[in-house]
Amino acid sequence: MKFHLLHAMVLLLGLSMCTKAYANAPTWSYAGTTGPEHWAELDPAFSLCRSGKVQSPINIDAASPAELPSLNLNYSPGPSTLLHNGHNLNIKPTSQGWISVGPDVFDFQSVYVQTPSEVQINGRNFPLAVYLEHRNQAGQSMMVAILFEIGAKNPVLERFISSIPAQRGDVLTLGRFDAEQLYPVLRDYYDFMGSMTTPPCSEGVRWLVMRTPVQLSEAQLNTFQLAFPMSARPIQPTNNRTIQVGG
Repeated sequence: MKFHLLHAMVLLLGLSMCTKAYANAPTWSYAGTTGPEHWAELDPAFSLCRSGKVQSPINIDAASPAELPSLNLNYSPGPSTLLHNGHNLNIKPTSQGWISVGPDVFDFQSVYVQTPSEVQINGRNFPLAVYLEHRNQAGQSMMVAILFEIGAKNPVLERFISSIPAQRGDVLTLGRFDAEQLYPVLRDYYDFMGSMTTPPCSEGVRWLVMRTPVQLSEAQLNTFQLAFPMSARPIQPTNNRTIQVGG
């Protein structure tokens, strides 16, 4: 019990420091003079947003079938915090867990909810996407993208959508959260290298994009879009990178 309380306190302190840092961070957005086409001009640290050769998101219009390892999900259900970071909804777990892809093990870091989806499949955008960020012991990031389409109400998303913090920098505590419940039943995935989709657009990020979409209701999407009308970077050149599909 003491460990969990200490972990939660450290997490909240980190979020508090993060929100205070907004005032000193370069301002970027998804439109206008601070939009994606200008990110590289806003700060020298953002140069990869223009010069990078393995940027994300991409349109997946061709992939090579491969014997990819099954995903081994080992998330630890527990309380989380919701952060309105000014661009999207960020969910930080207090008990992280991990995911393994073959011999590669990645610790669970956080969840980002965005609209519309950034990644495309055969030129199709999805109305909403959830990105689960992971990191291995060597510091490499891995993002798992789960795409959503309009259909039945999603009970897992509802807990987030009904508790969206009102303003940038606001933090709310969420009850028990199990990240595995976000995944589709069928877990085939696309596997390729890319980058973070927000400044500084760091490369060397492994991307796993789930092939099967999950459903959310139109009412849920509308509620989320009231808080975050648009939070997606435009499609970037594939540059002949290798994209595999399997699982």
